[in-house]
Amino acid sequence: MNFANVMFDGGHISTTMTVVNAVDLLDLNPKAQAEVRADRSLIGPAVEEVLRHRPPITTGLRASTREVEVAGVTIPAHQHVAASFCSANRDERQFPDAEAFDIHRNSEGRNFGFGFGTHHCIGNALGRLETCLVL
Repeated sequence: MNFANVMFDGGHISTTMTVVNAVDLLDLNPKAQAEVRADRSLIGPAVEEVLRHRPPITTGLRASTREVEVAGVTIPAHQHVAASFCSANRDERQFPDAEAFDIHRNSEGRNFGFGFGTHHCIGNALGRLETCLVL
């Protein structure tokens, strides 16, 4: 796949999913929806919570670079692994009451909604902006 296709597919699908997830989560949480409607400064934090609670891409495929132990399981070097962004975003050690959708939670820069590190979506700022504009 060429770079242009990657940019188009990545930018289009992830932003579309974020917008759809935002509308759905706000519909399922009328109190949060009312707060966002009353105070537009809550749109950005609401988008961050959407990204944490229901990321547009749910898993990332990676390869281990060395043997590592995770939660008591040894993963050998050069093995394919699937990282669950949903699971990481529901880690109670990082996000107390993680199952709750809370637009007042400060998860900016800590959620895996657009990946993390070297695998962070290069269009994440545009995706966030587009979702804020739609809301």
